[in-house]
Amino acid sequence: MLSEGKAAGLEAWVEGMDSKNKLNEYQIRHHDAIGDEPPYTECFLETTDESFAIQVRKLHTFSDTTDLHSEAYIDGNPIGSGYGVRIGVKHFKWDKLLIREDDQYHKINFKFCPLPTTDDPLKVTIDPTAIKRLGTIEITFWPGFCHHDGLHAEAVTKLTSGIAHEGLKKYLSTRNLSMTPDGLYRGANKIACEQPRVVGYRFSKLDKENSPSYRFVFKYRPRPVLVLMRIIDEPEQEERSMPFQPRRKRKIPAGAVDISSDTEEGEDVKPYRAFKRIRYLEDQLKNLTSRMKKASNEKAGKADIVDLTLDDED
Repeated sequence: MLSEGKAAGLEAWVEGMDSKNKLNEYQIRHHDAIGDEPPYTECFLETTDESFAIQVRKLHTFSDTTDLHSEAYIDGNPIGSGYGVRIGVKHFKWDKLLIREDDQYHKINFKFCPLPTTDDPLKVTIDPTAIKRLGTIEITFWPGFCHHDGLHAEAVTKLTSGIAHEGLKKYLSTRNLSMTPDGLYRGANKIACEQPRVVGYRFSKLDKENSPSYRFVFKYRPRPVLVLMRIIDEPEQEERSMPFQPRRKRKIPAGAVDISSDTEEGEDVKPYRAFKRIRYLEDQLKNLTSRMKKASNEKAGKADIVDLTLDDED
């Protein structure tokens, strides 16, 4: 995505670590500033199974006259708060987190993972407010000036817990992949390390009102969900192109009940296919009725023609 307006010249994207390909973006939209909210660009992002990195670069059109202070979040969890970008630096990224587990430091990659759910209210750790930020990657920028502050131990990322209630399944159906802590630790590569030392800095923001200058928002979803939301248009296979195959009759022992076509699971798993089939049969019925009426009109008066479409009127 590209920034627009006064902050034009920034580009942000999410990239697969193995393939080095940018993840697909859909419905890119720009929004002007409203009140305290900065201008921002958002899009839907198609997820991947591989680890990923969040990348930003300055294009030649960017007015690189100040340093930048940046803050990045995944699902509302800070992953790079206080990251400074000096004048002249053209490219920067977030691709790992530093965590501490069992008195050992680890570097872990970012990876999309299933969101844990539970039907026990006592185990729920994501409140309704936090739910709204699930499925998002955000990057916010402030203009200003960096001041070096010597070497410091790299800060450990502390992520909040992430277990949602099972009752939120309908809401989460469009957000069913999430960078939750448990998911990060299980799904990402974890490498033991010493706590790194990094160059620290103090940042003086240019705007006295502390207002950010720009924001990027990626709303990530798996491909099947984007298709379901009609964000991605996939060509539907026409029913008429599929040869009709009559269903084989099974021999059912006396006293047995065949529930293969009446289960709730069957109704839940493929309701859309059933709807398409009904619509197709209705179209075929209309077509057959029209053809019969046409044939009847062409051969009106002949005794060997019977118009079945008029049976209901007798």
